[in-house]
Amino acid sequence: YANEGMILPVDRKAVKGAGDLTDDSWNSVKMADGKYYGVPFSQHAQVTFIRKDWREKLGLPVPKTHEDLVALATAFATQDPDGNGVADTYGMAVPGTTDRGFFAWWSAPYIWQRGGEIVSGGKGQYKAEIGSKDSVKAVDWLQNLFCTPNLVQPGALTNASATPFFAEGKAGIYQTGPYAFANFDKSPGKDKYEVITAPKGPDGSTTLQERTSIYFGASTNKPEKQQALAEYLISAAGQELGMTAPGQPVVRLPVNKKVDAVKVFGDERWSVVQDQLKDSRLFPSDIDFTVIRQDVAESFNSMFGQCSADAAGLKDLAGRIDEELTNQDALK
Repeated sequence: YANEGMILPVDRKAVKGAGDLTDDSWNSVKMADGKYYGVPFSQHAQVTFIRKDWREKLGLPVPKTHEDLVALATAFATQDPDGNGVADTYGMAVPGTTDRGFFAWWSAPYIWQRGGEIVSGGKGQYKAEIGSKDSVKAVDWLQNLFCTPNLVQPGALTNASATPFFAEGKAGIYQTGPYAFANFDKSPGKDKYEVITAPKGPDGSTTLQERTSIYFGASTNKPEKQQALAEYLISAAGQELGMTAPGQPVVRLPVNKKVDAVKVFGDERWSVVQDQLKDSRLFPSDIDFTVIRQDVAESFNSMFGQCSADAAGLKDLAGRIDEELTNQDALK
């Protein structure tokens, strides 16, 4: 949108309340030219949802590592955690869809946690890393999840369909955002699941950070009112309104440093999300990452579906990523 001139740069210093937002928030809307093309509004990180009732029924601990996570997923897939006497449960629900490159969103945290990268760099200059030794090993670990019977649900579900797959008791582990609280509190029920920070891989527990921003449209004939709305939405009152309106909160974690999420929500689960936010990262936001994200999702979907991921295929993917970066004048 910025490259097409559809949204305008924002004068950070002219936005009332801008100082109440963190530099990390502002950097999420900063492009390579050093200008800000939006006002941060909401933030959160992906967390791990687990069927607590299943885990406790099987007498297993809360997973702390990737090894624990796989062991728990295996138990959910093989030990009849719902007690119905039928082998109809799976370890993980995974949004393996290529729609909007969502599979890349789900996969990236595990790749990072195992020491791999999709790209490296910053300030508008990046290079592909998905073909590196550590990345290949990380993707191979991911592929093993999909190629082990019943560890992951069958089919490339969308995010919309993977959510009810967890809710309806077909899978016991789901990595997604805290916007799922509202749905999961209804089904399977608030008392039946738990939320934890990501179990650690060999290189840590970093997950994907996601943000929502307010953009100033170039075609508006009411620029003052556009800015006034943004200023209200980032104020303490605006942030709290976005957190407490009926249904899913449109402000997950506040970007305003003066607002305490746990206090506003009255729910300790949000402290888990706050902790995970401290150990999370964005996809590059200073370049157009859309094409790269889509290519990663489509490549993984094909590789994992055929159990054929290999170093050569990932090096081909890396070559296409570098070509896209070259087209954007963003190759490091």
